[in-house]
This record gives sequence, C-alpha cells and structure tokens, in this order.
Amino acid sequence: MRNSDHISTTESATHFRSNNGLGKDESLNLTQLLYSIDVITVFKPLSIGFSGMAQQTGKYKFMLINSNHSLARQNFTICHELYHLFYQKEFKSMICSTGHFDKKNHEEYYADCFAADLILPEFGILKEIPPEELRFNSITLPTLLRIEHKFQCSRSALLFRLKIKKLIDKDFFDSHNKDIQRGAAEHGYSTNLYKPTNKTEVIGDYGDKARKKFTVEDISESHYISLLQDIGIDLDENITDHVE
Repeated sequence: MRNSDHISTTESATHFRSNNGLGKDESLNLTQLLYSIDVITVFKPLSIGFSGMAQQTGKYKFMLINSNHSLARQNFTICHELYHLFYQKEFKSMICSTGHFDKKNHEEYYADCFAADLILPEFGILKEIPPEELRFNSITLPTLLRIEHKFQCSRSALLFRLKIKKLIDKDFFDSHNKDIQRGAAEHGYSTNLYKPTNKTEVIGDYGDKARKKFTVEDISESHYISLLQDIGIDLDENITDHVE
C-alpha cells in the first residue's frame, strides 16, 4: 500500500492497529509489539543527527534506533520506521531523521504522519481531553502532560496531532513546545520521557538469526563475530571457558 497523503497514513495506522490486535484508543507497548511482529530492533547511542534506520532483506525486518535521543523521540522513530517496513512500496532500506514533517521528502513525511497517527490515535487523544477544553486553543498543560505520558510520546508529536485536528494553531504549538521538562517536573511528572536513555539493547532474535546464518555457512566466522559486536556483544569478553 502506497500512501499519497495524510488521510492514507491515518488509514494505514488504523489498519496496523487493527491487524495487530491493538485497540483504537490504547497506548502502545512497543517492546511487546516489536517482538510480536518479529522486527529485530537494535538501540545504540549514535550521532545526534541520526534518528534511526530500517532495512528489509527477504523475510527479515530490522531497525536501528538512536538511544542518544529522548525516550519519547525513540518511540516516535520506532513508529516512523514501521511505516517504511510495512507500508512503503518496494522498500529495502532507509536512514532517517524523524519528526520534521518535511513535505519535500514525501516518504519521510508520510512516515512521520503515520508515526504520529499510530502512537497517538485520535480516539485516545479525544478521550483524554475534558469537554470544556475541546475548544480552539483551550487545552491546558496538565492535559498535554497526561496525554503524552499515557502514550509515551513527544510534545511535538502531540502538538502536531492537535494542530491537524484543528484544535490548536501555530502560536499555541510554538508556545507549548518549549520548557517541557520544567513544566513536567512542576506538575509532578517524571522527566525521563524527555531524556536520552543511551542504552545498548536488542529486541528480537538478532543473535540467533546471525548464529543460524553462520551455522549454515551463509556468513564467515569473522562476519558473525562482527554482527555480534554491532549489538555490543564481544565473545572474548562475555564468554570464559572454565577448566576444572
């Protein structure tokens, strides 16, 4: 399915939720989701301008996520890469800088829109906004904080969704897209959502797949060791033979 506008990315996000047993208003458990859809995901601290990448080789799907970004942005990037892996036509590989909503780069714009729709479903957002705030530019900071912490999303992604729904304008967007950690702390929320995790972690059976390819001699021993080192596993450091 090839998306050509924002409406189709909304439909794709809805389809993805339905196809994976996700309710139309529930928050995502991304770790559980990545395991269930068999997407090998590697988290590593990388240069700040790099958000992530996705690659599809045959039946295998892979993504790399920059853990030097905030947790919220990592979550958004995961959803962005899911667009490339499941909805971009004839996709093979792409390096991404996410969350810019740049219409000049069509596939990246579609992936950003898909990510915003997926991580912040319309029904879920509206369910969290009190009726008295469902007026233009009337949503309060406590409501913004409650939504972004429930859905583990960035402030910019949330504001983008509200702007698309015509609940806020650019001035509201700009005025509420700053001093985010301070506002969260003042209202009793953890600021971890807005900070880098800097973790090195793997979700999926990356090591097992690499081992199988080595066992059937698809790859050399040195290539196998290199693949493990890419995810932070050094056989010399982590494996010790004990002689009794």
